[in-house]
Amino acid sequence: MVIDRNGDAPLFKQLKNILIHQIQDGEYSQGDLLPSETELIDQYSLSRTTIRRAIQALVQENYAYTVHGKGTFVTEAGLTQYLNNLTSFSQGVTERNMLPTRRILSLERTRPDKHLATRLHISPSETVIHISRLLLADGEPVSLGKTYISLSSIAPHQDMFTEKLLERCGLYAALENLGIHLTGGEQVVSAVAADKEQADLLAVEPGSPLLFSERISFTGDRIPIEYTEMWSRADKTRWRIALGPYTSSVP
Repeated sequence: MVIDRNGDAPLFKQLKNILIHQIQDGEYSQGDLLPSETELIDQYSLSRTTIRRAIQALVQENYAYTVHGKGTFVTEAGLTQYLNNLTSFSQGVTERNMLPTRRILSLERTRPDKHLATRLHISPSETVIHISRLLLADGEPVSLGKTYISLSSIAPHQDMFTEKLLERCGLYAALENLGIHLTGGEQVVSAVAADKEQADLLAVEPGSPLLFSERISFTGDRIPIEYTEMWSRADKTRWRIALGPYTSSVP
């Protein structure tokens, strides 16, 4: 990749994207030292100010960190999702300058068991939409998800909730298109081993480590809309949690 001095994108963003692609392509791995400011100036004929803005942007997007007097190093690889906000898979992938795509494995209407009915605060006699999806970044499988949405929560737009819509824009964007605005949720993350079906879909060996998450998403009045179980490749996914201040327990 080269710098397009006549392009619309600012020069520092072009350099940042070049470095991101080099990291994603494995030219630089976790812990590797990136080229110095002087080396980047010589290679791309850019000003020091432009180089520093590119590095700052790289650090802000969590691709690298800087050690004073030592240089800039590559952080861990993998897609990052921030657990202090309700974000979609597509958002996380797009922020990594990768292309998110989805393959809908199934979309059907079914009855919930007691576990699912409890999660969605509905009666077991109600109908839910069950969606099974394979989520990919730049064509590579990253996560396998099973999502359940109560049919009544998307009334009167049930017929618009189709495989075509979900493949085109993703789950959360599809809900927004139907006028359903999610304001928060709860999520639990644990580690599991891939079974054969999951391994085949995610292109890993059976028994490989996966991150398993359970998520419930709410509207503003705390009505559960979506319950999702997600299995993600541990080598492609990270979770980042924002922590508040330390408070000591009082007996």
